[in-house]
Amino acid sequence: MDINKSTAGLSLLLAGLLLSGCTAEASSSTGGAAKPGDCAKLAEVPPDVSAATVALVVDNTASGVQGPVPSAVLEALTTAQERGDQLAIVPVDGAGKAGRISRTVALDPYPGKEADTAKNARKIALQCVGEWMREAAARPTAPGSDILTAVTTASREKPTALLVVSDGLTSAGEFDLNRTGFDDAPDDIAADLVASGSLAPSLRGTGIVWSGLGTSTRGLPQSLVTAVQGIWTAVLKKAGATAVFDPRTGGTTAPITGPLPADDLTIPDTVRSTTSCGEQIVVPSALLFSPGSADLHADADPIAKQAADALTAHPDWIAIVEGHTASYDTAAVRKQLSQDRAQAVVTALTKLTIAANRLQPKGYGATKPAVPEFSNGKHDRAAAAKNRRVVVNLGPKGCLH
Repeated sequence: MDINKSTAGLSLLLAGLLLSGCTAEASSSTGGAAKPGDCAKLAEVPPDVSAATVALVVDNTASGVQGPVPSAVLEALTTAQERGDQLAIVPVDGAGKAGRISRTVALDPYPGKEADTAKNARKIALQCVGEWMREAAARPTAPGSDILTAVTTASREKPTALLVVSDGLTSAGEFDLNRTGFDDAPDDIAADLVASGSLAPSLRGTGIVWSGLGTSTRGLPQSLVTAVQGIWTAVLKKAGATAVFDPRTGGTTAPITGPLPADDLTIPDTVRSTTSCGEQIVVPSALLFSPGSADLHADADPIAKQAADALTAHPDWIAIVEGHTASYDTAAVRKQLSQDRAQAVVTALTKLTIAANRLQPKGYGATKPAVPEFSNGKHDRAAAAKNRRVVVNLGPKGCLH
């Protein structure tokens, strides 16, 4: 017996049974609109084992926005359906969990058929992807977000297309933004993953279409979205894969109900506090600059405005703007970068009508770390991220020094 033909025949037979009768009639009358229960029935249709696979990585972790199927994914799945591909759904799970496939389904329940029932069933199958990707089996089972493991698992299916729906905020496994920070050099992060053996050979040659990067319940500023995309681009390139990041979303859908495992990730944020002289504003460099750069991000103005508003409210105050770097490169390079970054913030304040004689930039390089950067002789990337910062000290001239 030809097992492939037998499986394909069984798939067709079941599809005919499942979508006939009242369901088929309803589908024909509504132009292919899915009814309650249709997706569960279609999921029972065995896919053709000889069919190629399109893989869909879905991120249902706590930081992800459980939105609809993005436009880029629907377009890719429509093409895959026309090829007769099956769909493998790979969920993002938490720390310490092996990669897994939550469901494999036939995208075309009626292969080779062009009757109205077959066409409507194909429409229903695409509509059902949104339900399958958010079902309980596709949700995380442990805290954290190990996106790289899910992408690697999907790549091992040798897919005709690898689709990812994720905010990109990875917080588990070897690729953990809590350890690397958002403003470390992307190529250095990628090199570390190679050294740890975390980039599987199966990724080489894989084309990835990524939707939803940066779309998070954490409300990321654009500077951090850009940083995350830059890191993933470098990591996937180092693995030999290519990635296209599609910014489009789909329509609206109901979020996942019920609690999800914690997805703890430290997001860089400005800290403003009162001092004995006046105020202090500490800004992580990731919110202001790209790695190694002293050019302010386009969305840095609201941060600078906090200092400008304080100086406007207190005409007798001045600002000492300190630049601080991590302990990379030579002392001279660190000193120059920190000075240039402090000057960039000063220039932004003058554009907000603060007089230059009230502003003083100072570059300290890595001479005043906020936290120790080395532990047992090993460099701590998370500590380095905390040390890369700009500090704006505000108060009367006689008090600040």
